Amino acid sequence: MRKIEALLVFAMVTILGGAAAHATQTLTAVTGEYVFTPFESFAAFSDGTGSIAGFSATVQGGPAVDTTVVFGAGPVSLTTVVGGLSAHVRVGVPCTTPADCGTLTFDSMAMPPPPPDWTSTGLYEATTPFSAHGHVTVDGDTGFLVIGQGTLDGFWCLESTAECVADASRPTLHYTFATVPEPPQQVAVAMALFILLFGVRMLRQRWVQP
Repeated sequence: MRKIEALLVFAMVTILGGAAAHATQTLTAVTGEYVFTPFESFAAFSDGTGSIAGFSATVQGGPAVDTTVVFGAGPVSLTTVVGGLSAHVRVGVPCTTPADCGTLTFDSMAMPPPPPDWTSTGLYEATTPFSAHGHVTVDGDTGFLVIGQGTLDGFWCLESTAECVADASRPTLHYTFATVPEPPQQVAVAMALFILLFGVRMLRQRWVQP
């Protein structure tokens, strides 16, 4: 009997803890990309639902960042303002300050820098996984956490292409979002609910026994 009661307590703590952790809604970017050229940034990404009530963001004329920081060694981070000359961020309702709708930080392992003779071919490309986290604000003061993951592609080129803006000293970066596995907290809550229902059933069986 005490074991069942302990399981029920564990389940309730897990469920309530999960609810508290998600008091601020978390948005997940699963499709689209954020692109940083040597001169500006632009983006189009969303939660993939296609719903007018869902999360979507487009940015044109966003701020330039130091795109060389993701080449080298060890873990690296790149942070940007989600905003620009033309920015549309929506979570059902739009962001009312298009120049600054929030921030995003992209974390990854640094990619190998181009070899000294890369200019002989005029193109160098490297790739690595990334994760993203940050926040956006819509409707003046409603804030949301944002997460995502995917693949970072870095391009160095001497002639501009569809993927790369020509610059011998600064690369173009493409952060392409992909589907994120279910967060561990959600899995824990689902297991806790199962334990709770199982415990209630066992207690009910004990109560109805003569």
